[in-house]
Amino acid sequence: MVFRIIAFVMLLNCTFMSLRVLASLDALANGASSSDVGILFALLCFFPVFLAIPCGRWIDRTGYHKPMLATAACFFAAAVVPSLVRPAALGLWPLYFCAVANGLGSMVLAIGSNYLVGAVSTPETRTKFFAWLTMGNSAAGLSAPVIAGHVIDSFGFVQAYWVSAGFATAGFCVYMLTTQLLKNIRLPQPRQRPKHSLDLLKNPLMLRILVVSGVVSMAWDLETFMFPVYGNLVGLSASNIGWLVGVFYAANFVVLFAQSRLSRIVSDWQCLTFCLVVTAAGYFLFPNFNTMGPLLAIAVVLGFGLGMASPSILSILQNHAPVGRVAEAFGIRATLTNFMHFALPMAYGTILAAISAVSLFYVCAGLIAATAMLTIRRKESR
Repeated sequence: MVFRIIAFVMLLNCTFMSLRVLASLDALANGASSSDVGILFALLCFFPVFLAIPCGRWIDRTGYHKPMLATAACFFAAAVVPSLVRPAALGLWPLYFCAVANGLGSMVLAIGSNYLVGAVSTPETRTKFFAWLTMGNSAAGLSAPVIAGHVIDSFGFVQAYWVSAGFATAGFCVYMLTTQLLKNIRLPQPRQRPKHSLDLLKNPLMLRILVVSGVVSMAWDLETFMFPVYGNLVGLSASNIGWLVGVFYAANFVVLFAQSRLSRIVSDWQCLTFCLVVTAAGYFLFPNFNTMGPLLAIAVVLGFGLGMASPSILSILQNHAPVGRVAEAFGIRATLTNFMHFALPMAYGTILAAISAVSLFYVCAGLIAATAMLTIRRKESR
């Protein structure tokens, strides 16, 4: 059952992954500055900052079907609109719409897919199943940007948007073919809850994991924002940038395959410590090179580091969230991470106007390394 869920989630996520790179390259090709690209990435997460918790409660109440339909509709609209209305006619506004719709679709997909995988798993299999789900997302991250980059170089941006729309259509079709099997899943009953969700943060473990999750989101944002910007800065082509992003996700895939086996002997907190330490080292090294060979190697290191974070975070949240409020807990995490996704790209664009790209990488590497101490102290305090 979990593999069927991963199949349609992966196809839908291909749309998000391809549009995220495609829109930024389209903006740069139309004369956008790094600050403009930062705003574009920020719009991916602006509305999810306010809607993730209500979305989690909605999923707890209604289940997965309506959210999956909403996801497919958002992704399809995000791909079609900028293919029909080009920046040459309306400036960056079609790309802004693309970012908003793409972000909303990703929000609902992330919370809904986590909810489904959590429902079909047990505490013993949870980290493994979440690792498999993340492997599917990594496969999407590997294939979609590479395909988008080559389609741009060979045919143009409009055709690349239609390829992204094809991913959304395929994912929706696979989901509809799977709905009968999904009816066999026993979903948790909604729990009567207070008006506000902040009471979930009274659990110190949940609060700590959410802080770590925010820093991991910062690390992902640096990759999302700086790979296209830095690649463009040092003269890489669209296909080379696509390969840089794709190799990062390929490394995610490999390390997640190993994590699905290592989860029996390595704790979730140990995985998080590894993630932060390796990521800090990768970002420290990244701005010291400007050719494809070293950059691809460091992208692999970063993929190994960040790849193990998400399954461990999701497993800890699933295990410690109250019954009937699991999607709500995922919504709180999504609110935090989307706030980081919203604020940081704009901050990165503004910082780049004041300091060099090298300094930005070094500052973020230091923050990530400092956060690793939080997971080490957590292990020591057991």
